[in-house]
Amino acid sequence: MIFKFDLKRSLKTSVIFTAIMFIILVLGLIAYKCAFYKQDNFLSFINNLPSFVIKGLGIKTDGNYSFYDFYAILVNFILIIAALFASFIGFFCILKDKKDDADAFYFKKPINKVSIIKQKILACFVLLLASTLIYHIVAFIFIIIIKEKYNFKIMFYIDSSIFLLELVFLLFGALIGLFINKKRSFIAPSIITIFIFEFINILSQAFNITFLKYINPFSYFNVLDIVKTQKYQYRFIVITTFLVLFLSNFIIGVYNSEEE
Repeated sequence: MIFKFDLKRSLKTSVIFTAIMFIILVLGLIAYKCAFYKQDNFLSFINNLPSFVIKGLGIKTDGNYSFYDFYAILVNFILIIAALFASFIGFFCILKDKKDDADAFYFKKPINKVSIIKQKILACFVLLLASTLIYHIVAFIFIIIIKEKYNFKIMFYIDSSIFLLELVFLLFGALIGLFINKKRSFIAPSIITIFIFEFINILSQAFNITFLKYINPFSYFNVLDIVKTQKYQYRFIVITTFLVLFLSNFIIGVYNSEEE
């Protein structure tokens, strides 16, 4: 079954990136508990940051700072790893110059290409969903360990943001995989591109450049704003839904039109 084949093939990458997300989460929470759990120390650290960074990340500088305000800052870094993770498995599920026997496996039995690409995308979708659920459980455990109040609503919105952002970058990676046949041509540019997206996100927040927020997936899910309002900006959910549907159908169409 193609679904199981691609699920197994991308499992190692998923484990590695999920582990990196765990490490950032744990180190961040340890840093919060050990160094910044006193508000005076934490606010002193915040105030020493460059004003561009403070505005760009939407960091509050008043005294009313909760654990989830800090957690939202931490999630900004986790989102970068999540975007890399999703784009990598999206790209490698499509990559043409595979060294394994994928092509032979795919066409061993009569099967149309639409079914192949749908199962490949579904396998990646399941890996992203599983990774997000495991991350949520680990985050819950560590929040309890450090004796902070667990807020399901905030955590649900934050973790959903991670998953939705991953969906967008999964499809970006798959789209690139249709046209690039060498992983060396993808890895470095993709890392640079994602950091450029994050820089644009900081820029749009720092200088309130509205149009930049609409062209940058990172801006669709402002975690600090989610913590503050405990809801999404639904216009960005609409944009995300459109992107996912458009890219999915475009990828299926291009993949199906290629010669076997």
